[in-house]
Amino acid sequence: MPIKHLFPESSYKPSSISINNRKWLTLNGGVTLVELLVVIAIFSIAYTMVGPNVRYFMAKNHLSATINYRSGMMQKSRLFAIEHATTVLICPSVDLSICNKDWSQHLIAFVDTNANGARDNKEAIIYSVQALDKSIMTKGPKSQVRFYETGISASPASFIYCIKLSNEDYLISGLYLSLQGRLRMSKDLNFDGVHEDNQGRNLSCQF
Repeated sequence: MPIKHLFPESSYKPSSISINNRKWLTLNGGVTLVELLVVIAIFSIAYTMVGPNVRYFMAKNHLSATINYRSGMMQKSRLFAIEHATTVLICPSVDLSICNKDWSQHLIAFVDTNANGARDNKEAIIYSVQALDKSIMTKGPKSQVRFYETGISASPASFIYCIKLSNEDYLISGLYLSLQGRLRMSKDLNFDGVHEDNQGRNLSCQF
């Protein structure tokens, strides 16, 4: 009895498989080494041109988000003082307990019931924000921020925030607290690329 093949003889052509596979790879996503190097070169050029701008906008968004977060905490603390007819203190703290003068640390807000300018064990924290990451430098007032029941501040205060972009280039923003308890962000009013303080002087990160 003759042996029957699984495939018809006309369709079974082993010698043509490798050629067809090569064509399939070329037409369906296969690339040569030269093509790959060209693509890598294009991406390298694009990154060189766009990379600095991307880093700038990422740093700008990071700085704005940080300042907005801290500003929001201060605004809520002021409203708490008004709504509860009390005095609220805001200060930096490493351990969320003892106040210090390093405004890059955690910020805590609490009701200073005995008016001693420090947080005692029985004085609960009403609001807090986390410490700044190492990419942000800051300078703040030498004393705590204090809001009275009327919403006014014990004294005006300024906060400077900086992110280093290169050896001599910084991204700078300021946050200002008035005696009325109002907060505002610094602006680049003369469009020279640097924000100004309340007296119209360019902000500096040399502190």
